[in-house]
Amino acid sequence: MNQQRDGGEGAGHASSVRLPGILGMAISAEDIAASDWQATIEGLEEGGGRWRKVAELRQQSDAMDSSRPARAAILRLLAAVLSLHLSVGTCTPLTAALKLTNGRSPSLEDIDGYDANALMIMAEQAASPWVRARLADAALLAGHGQGLPGWRAGDLAARAYLEHARDPDGEALGRRESLQRAMELGWRYLRKDADFSEALWESALALLHHGLEHGMAGISLPIAREIRRRNSRLATSAADAFERSAEALMAEQATPLAVDWFKEAAALWHLAENSESELRAHHRTAEALVALSRGEGQAMLLADWLKEGIAILRRSRGDRAVIRELQAELAEVRARIPAEMSSFSHEVDVSEVVPWIQNRINADNLADALLQLAFSFSTWTKATEVRESVINDARRFVFTGMFRQVTYDAHGVPIDASASFDAADEEEMERRMVQYVAQFNHPILAQVAIPAALDVLQARFEPTMADMITLLHRSPATAPGHEWSLARGLLAGLERDWEEAAVFLIPGAEPFVRAAFHRAGIHTLSPSNSTEGAEEEKSLNELLTHPDVSRVMSPDLILELKALLTHKAGHNLRNRYGHGLIRDDQLAAVGTVVLWWTMLRLVLWPYQETVLAKEDGGECSADSQGDGALEA
Repeated sequence: MNQQRDGGEGAGHASSVRLPGILGMAISAEDIAASDWQATIEGLEEGGGRWRKVAELRQQSDAMDSSRPARAAILRLLAAVLSLHLSVGTCTPLTAALKLTNGRSPSLEDIDGYDANALMIMAEQAASPWVRARLADAALLAGHGQGLPGWRAGDLAARAYLEHARDPDGEALGRRESLQRAMELGWRYLRKDADFSEALWESALALLHHGLEHGMAGISLPIAREIRRRNSRLATSAADAFERSAEALMAEQATPLAVDWFKEAAALWHLAENSESELRAHHRTAEALVALSRGEGQAMLLADWLKEGIAILRRSRGDRAVIRELQAELAEVRARIPAEMSSFSHEVDVSEVVPWIQNRINADNLADALLQLAFSFSTWTKATEVRESVINDARRFVFTGMFRQVTYDAHGVPIDASASFDAADEEEMERRMVQYVAQFNHPILAQVAIPAALDVLQARFEPTMADMITLLHRSPATAPGHEWSLARGLLAGLERDWEEAAVFLIPGAEPFVRAAFHRAGIHTLSPSNSTEGAEEEKSLNELLTHPDVSRVMSPDLILELKALLTHKAGHNLRNRYGHGLIRDDQLAAVGTVVLWWTMLRLVLWPYQETVLAKEDGGECSADSQGDGALEA
C-alpha cells in the first residue's frame, strides 16, 4: 500500500503486511476525524491527569481492538505520544517516560512514517494548544527519522507551544516547558517571524515575573538562562527584576532563594555590561550567604554557605579584612562538623576465612613464607570487576548516585566532591571505582587477611634487617638506591609497626614506579614549569596517568596504586603525607597496611611463579627466578 500524507481513497484500511510502527496502516483525515479521538481526551492538559488518561486510552484501545481496528490503533498511537516525556534543551526532546532494565514505555523509535502522517493530521484537527503542540512535535521528530519534511510540523508545534505558554490558567511548570520548546522550534522554523518573536519574549517576561512573585525558581531561572542565551536586550529588565525580588526576600530573612536570585541578577548585569550593578549583586550574594551561615542548621551546610560567600567576595574585590574575619569564622564552623558525623558498620563472619588464610602460609623457610604472604591468599582487585560492581550498585541503589557526594577530613574541610553518577563519564567512573576499592576491598585485607597471615609468619620466623636487605638487592623490581629504606619499611610491617612502615614506604612508592618506567624504556622527564630550559621528573600522579602506563603495569595495579596513593576518593597517602596532612596517630591505618602488602608483592613479583610451582609440587625456589616487570 502506498503511504499517503494527506489521506485518500482507501487510506483507512490496513495493509496485508504489518509494518513497524503503531498504526501499521495509512489513515485518512476523514477517518481520523470520524474516530472522534478528541472527545476521549477532552480537557486534557500537561499534568498528573495525563497519566490516568493514557491508561484509559490503552484500555479503550484493547477493548475495541478487533471490532474497530482503525480507531483502536488511533487511540493506541495517541496514548503512546501523550505518554512521552518532554525534556527541553536536550538532543532528544521527547523520550520514553519509563526506562527499566526489562523494557521501556513507548518512545519515538516506535513511530513510523504512517504514524507521523497521522499525528500531523491529528495536530491540525486538535482544539487544545497543548495537545496540538505535542502531536505536531512528535510528528516532527519522528518524521525526521522517516525522511519526511518538517517545516509544516515545526511551524505548527512552535505556535501551539507558545499558545499554551500564554494561557494564564495553565500549570506554571508546563507553561515554562512549552515556552522553552517554542523558543527552540521558533529559532529554527520561525526565525524571521517578528510577530511570533515579540509574543514569545513578551510571554517569557510575564512568566519570569510570575515565577519571581511566587518564589518559583524552577520557572524564573530557566527563563533567565534562555534570555542570556538568546536575547541580551532583555538582560537589564530581567536583572532588575531578580535583584528587586531578592532584596524583598532579604528584608524579611536570608534564604537560599535570595542567593539564587542575586546570582542570576549578577549574571544578567554582566550580560548587560553594567559592571557596577554586577559587582553590587555579587556582594549582595556574598552577604546573603554569610547571613545564611550564621543561622541554625548543620555545621556542614553552614560551612558550605560561608565558604561560597568568601569565594565570591574574593572574586569580586571584597574587603580583605572582612574576608580574613570570615575565614576565621569558617574554621570555627568546620570544627563542629566531625561531631555531627555518625558511623555505621556491619559484622562479617570470618571464622572460615582466617583458618584458610593461615593454612596457606605453610613454608619451612622465610623466603617462601614471604612469597606465600604476598601471593597465596589474595590479589589486586580486577579493574573490570570493580567497574561492573560500580555500575550494578548504581542500578540497585538508584538514589545513591543521584546526588552530589562530598568527603570531609577530620577538620571538617571538604577534600573531595563528586557529581551525580554517570557511567559515561570516565573521570567520575574512576572516582567511584577508587572509592569502591578503598572502602570495601582494603578493609578486609588490612583488618582480616594480612593480620591472619602475619600471625603465622611471626610465630615461625624472626625476619631481620639483613634478610630484607638481601631480598631487596636480589629483586630486579627494586628501585636502585632505595634498598635500605624499602627494607626498613617492609621489616616494620612484618613487625606490625605500621607507623614506621608508613614513614618509609609512602615516599618509597614513587621511585619504585619510576624505576618500572625506566625498565620499560619510557622517559619520565618533562619541561620544568618554573625554570625555562630545565627539566624535572614527572610526579606520581602524572606517571599513573601517563599515556604509556599500560606498557608498564596492568589496569588492576594502576587502580590499586591510585586508590592507595594519589586519588582523593581513596586513601591519598602520597599527597596527604607529602603535604603533612597525616598526623602521627593516623599512620597506622588501613591504607598503610595495604600499601605495605602491595609493596611486598611488587618486590617479589619476579618470583611469584614460585608459589604456583610449590602448590603444583615443583621444587622451584625464589633464588632460581629471573627478571620481571610490574605487570599483573
